[in-house]
Amino acid sequence: MPTLLLNFANNEQNHLASLRNEDDAIYAHLIERIKTKAFILVKDQYATTTKIISNINSYRDDLVLFWFSGHAGRDKLVFEDEEARSEGIAQILGQCRDLILVGLNGCSTKNQVQALLEKGIAIVIATSAPVNDDKAAKFGDYFFKELSQHRSIREAFNTAIANVNIHQAVEGEIIHFRDTLEINEPEKSQWILYHNEKGKNLLDSWRLPSTVQTNHSDANKLILRALEIIGKNANIALTDNVEQRNLALTKLPFMVSEPIRRLLAPNDNNGSEQQFYDLPSPQRYDMLLFAYQSILSFLCYVLMGQLWKNKDKLTKNETLSFEVDFLDWLSGDYQRNKQQLLLNIFERLANLSIATDVPFFIPELEKSVERLKDPKVKVHFLFFNDQFINGSTLSPETKTFCCHELELRFASILILFRNLIGYSLVSIKEIGVLNYMHDVQPIYDHKIVRVQISNTGIDDVNQKIPNFLKTAAVLLTDENDKNFERCLFLSPFLIDKNAYIISPKANLMAFDHYDRQTKAFYYRDAGKKNDEFLCLEVPVNMTSAEDYFDPFEDDEKDIASNHRSSSDYYSLIFEQFSAFSKDMFGKKLDEL
Repeated sequence: MPTLLLNFANNEQNHLASLRNEDDAIYAHLIERIKTKAFILVKDQYATTTKIISNINSYRDDLVLFWFSGHAGRDKLVFEDEEARSEGIAQILGQCRDLILVGLNGCSTKNQVQALLEKGIAIVIATSAPVNDDKAAKFGDYFFKELSQHRSIREAFNTAIANVNIHQAVEGEIIHFRDTLEINEPEKSQWILYHNEKGKNLLDSWRLPSTVQTNHSDANKLILRALEIIGKNANIALTDNVEQRNLALTKLPFMVSEPIRRLLAPNDNNGSEQQFYDLPSPQRYDMLLFAYQSILSFLCYVLMGQLWKNKDKLTKNETLSFEVDFLDWLSGDYQRNKQQLLLNIFERLANLSIATDVPFFIPELEKSVERLKDPKVKVHFLFFNDQFINGSTLSPETKTFCCHELELRFASILILFRNLIGYSLVSIKEIGVLNYMHDVQPIYDHKIVRVQISNTGIDDVNQKIPNFLKTAAVLLTDENDKNFERCLFLSPFLIDKNAYIISPKANLMAFDHYDRQTKAFYYRDAGKKNDEFLCLEVPVNMTSAEDYFDPFEDDEKDIASNHRSSSDYYSLIFEQFSAFSKDMFGKKLDEL
């Protein structure tokens, strides 16, 4: 099993507090990984030459990391019993075939590097000048903290230097060793990471050994368990059977269920170019983030919809404090920082509903909001926030490693909002009026699409109901409410693109952001993660929102001749957002 050998040259009678602190800190960082039996940790707080030789020989075939902290010199490591010649240490470490990294965290150890690199060791960390004990201890602490979080050696080294530099001025440098080291070169850095050709790639690819593998058989077990719990609300007995699993997903709103379906879909290994997410990978990591983002975005749309529906309950004073947050959300870009705003905007909307006695359209959602005040619950959301902040800096290996943790957090959040089951999204595309001579009251013929995961069918159907709804609108309804007597409109936050271009079926798009300078609206696919946007922008010949504009002009070239030819789609979206803004804040959109 991969082995780490940590050596602290402390003295049993005269302890150096800094060495003890470094020892304790590093062990605290590694203990959780040790429990998973990812690697063996051998550490010696009172290292001697005798014990270090014995340990290296005992673990020669498994040693991947060797670390020394203590007093040292240009050509020696100082132990309690005697001084060890660096040349001899290099020879014995050179026999360790899997050794990747040697760290010499003592004073002026730079002169010992060349012998180690020439023996085939890929990466060596050393010092070019004397360093004080506290500084060295902090460097070791920060370096192993980063390694324990599955960072690369390069990431761990650079972060450790930056963190130590907060306390005391230090410098760090990474050098590619080729033939020889210039020992007498100006000593600009206190810590230097040297690597040979072998270490060039390992610098970014190697991580501390992990028990998490890319073919981990437990992927999706936590999500399936969450679906089982959710399914109890709808009396669905779940197994791993695909049909039953998808049956449970049809009971959830499409924007919530579709990313989950993509996470669960098994790779049939038939050579298809379709992307699958059922095994730990960087792609699964990103899809888990998208699934979380979709749930929270959907809930924000629901909360905004219920506030708008109950606008008569709102006062300017109550909504004024929310205006800044709304503008941040409105203009925020999901490709940049908007994900970090989601939790805040969700809490603000929920609290505004509670403060104004606005009834929750999904009654149980109010209980979920209350539970979110529990730190043990909120930590799952904060974990996702951290991923949105730091995810772009993570390596593919680190993202793969984090998949299990993300799934655990996501499953917990899914269970928190389990009462979303039984609600579905419906697109109202067109409304006709039927009023025959024998009719006492007119009947309204609605062309609708129930937007659910693809296996349930999403074809247009005509439904006659006694009251008319809203044209080209997406609404949320209880699946038992056949006549839409109790429904919540979610447009313009969710729109059906096909409702505007009069195309069959549905193409659900979720609002992404509004560019206040160009006045362009950006929408994204509500069920699929991609970087493509539907952009509704003001054309050059448009002087006001009342002018006509067709953003789907290119799409209409392939649409049957009975489709709309000229409609003010841009102004429809603009006026809907303006109406929401006017009712919430007393100002139109362009006045915010």
